[in-house]
Amino acid sequence: MNEFYLSQFRISRETALRRRLVSAYDLHKLLWKCFPGRPEARRDFLFRCDHHETELKFLMLSATRPEPGEWAEWDGIKSFRPEFPAGTLYWFRLRANPVIRQGSDGKLRALTTADELSDWLVRKGGHHGFALRSGPEFSDCRLEQFTRRTGTPAVSINVVDIDGVLSVTDSMAFRNAFCQGIGRSRAFGCGLLLLKRITM
Repeated sequence: MNEFYLSQFRISRETALRRRLVSAYDLHKLLWKCFPGRPEARRDFLFRCDHHETELKFLMLSATRPEPGEWAEWDGIKSFRPEFPAGTLYWFRLRANPVIRQGSDGKLRALTTADELSDWLVRKGGHHGFALRSGPEFSDCRLEQFTRRTGTPAVSINVVDIDGVLSVTDSMAFRNAFCQGIGRSRAFGCGLLLLKRITM
């Protein structure tokens, strides 16, 4: 099993304003600085950013050990080998961008109702090796928009936080989902599973 790295760090509001970190794309570009010397590399990290009154708090999962930047207060980098035995129960939290492709033009439509979100999560579980063991709780959906470059169309993300309990049904599929993320917009702060094991 390959080793992965879980990093925790904080960026003050003052630093965020000074660096003009106003969108998920800005954060994505900044976090790439933790992996220098890899201009052609594919992204191999996931992150989650939670906004607090005086700072932004980050969790980042990466296949490469990051190099801490001076722009953040780093609280630790932990190496581990993800293993998820079948049948194990976890409390989970997931920030996701639930969408569905529909129509003859294949356009993406945001899913916003509880029924749509539940169906989406069940489908993801079937594909990624887990089953729900409690009714999930969903935050209100919020629309985030940004542009990657001047003059290009805006990117829209339908962001929702999901809490619940799951059990692992396929160890390898679930490990892949944990390491690679779930759903779309994984480069922009979605898809990282937070897990806490439940012992009976």
